[in-house]
Amino acid sequence: MRVTRRRLLAATGALAGTAGCLSGGSNVRYPESTSSTPAGSGNTGDGGPTESAGATGDERPVRDETGTPAGEDAGPAGRAVPNPELATGTRRIYREVAWFSRLYEHAIDTFVRATRRAASTVASVRASMSPGLTEEGLARLRAVARETQATTDRWLGDHFAVDGQLADRVDYHLSVVEKFRARNDHDRVAEELTRLEEFYRGLGRDPYVRASMPSHPVQNRLFHWLRGGRGREAAFALRYPAGRFAAYAYGGPQRDLLADPVAGRTRRYLDGVFAPFAVEASTDRLYVVAYALEEIEDDGDGADEDEAFPPVPTRISRRPSQPILVERFPDASTAGETLGRLLGDDGPLTEESRYAFGRDEWRRVYWRYDGDVTYALLVQAGEFLVATAPSEVAWEERVDWRTPLERTYLYREPPEGE
Repeated sequence: MRVTRRRLLAATGALAGTAGCLSGGSNVRYPESTSSTPAGSGNTGDGGPTESAGATGDERPVRDETGTPAGEDAGPAGRAVPNPELATGTRRIYREVAWFSRLYEHAIDTFVRATRRAASTVASVRASMSPGLTEEGLARLRAVARETQATTDRWLGDHFAVDGQLADRVDYHLSVVEKFRARNDHDRVAEELTRLEEFYRGLGRDPYVRASMPSHPVQNRLFHWLRGGRGREAAFALRYPAGRFAAYAYGGPQRDLLADPVAGRTRRYLDGVFAPFAVEASTDRLYVVAYALEEIEDDGDGADEDEAFPPVPTRISRRPSQPILVERFPDASTAGETLGRLLGDDGPLTEESRYAFGRDEWRRVYWRYDGDVTYALLVQAGEFLVATAPSEVAWEERVDWRTPLERTYLYREPPEGE
């Protein structure tokens, strides 16, 4: 049967979600403007390596929302951090989710206020022309451009590819203003200032913000990081209880997401099956459900991708997905000690063997849940414990269970020859 992306996420039932517009890389679109001048070329990509965070008000954001200094492996001095590459990938994902949960709304509000101030300044400068643009007016235009750019860089630059495109577009408008000012073509200067004002106002309007900087679904570098940089189709449902945040990370349209992410029966199942990991030493946790999209097939009920409201199956076990629990601790040492207690004689988990998944060695563990045995994989990565693939089916008896996880950052191809 034919696979369709639309049926796929319609079919995720208890694990589907909300909105979106800007997929991995940047496909930011400028708002409507009466100007025929070209938009800035901008810079595509997934953001820089720095992790921005912050507080409320307009103060400069602090670094590393997780509490670990950016770039550190959070391991005790002189001791190797378990699975450092996996820890680095997990840490940056964790930080980005924390930013969305705690700072996204404030960052967007700050950006919108800055663009509105800029638009008002441009309008004021244009109104003060009598008949030409003065040096003072030109200086005001340059100053507000710098301020708006600095605000965008500070609050959004690492998370959305808006800052470079904003600079290109504003620089273009100002260059046109200066060119025609030198020719004393006052009408043309006023026209270009109108275009610049419209551009700034468009940036602060809801349609542009929702399309270019969405949080439901998240379509920035977080989606790229969760996929591990691979291009195969995937989607991710996220739940971060500490920040009361739930969303999808998905590169497709909002219409594919027809239910809340990690909610209802799915949420209750994940809370229950991963209950043994709820230890006092943990700081907080992140739930992820990874989907391998093209693996979804038609259920044979006659619906197709053109159907306006395809049916939504509710059985999680029918979906090609795997849940992932990421539990964070103050440091790698605490995570290791907790792992030891979980696997100890009095601990809830039993380790049976090791399993090579990509480049990393995972533990095959099992525990009792809901009157049966649950089998899963577990690994320590720096200050994190990561558990995935819980099932009542034993590891050696499973079929095709790896596909969703192979679409994630957890899987890295082993070096050739291994």
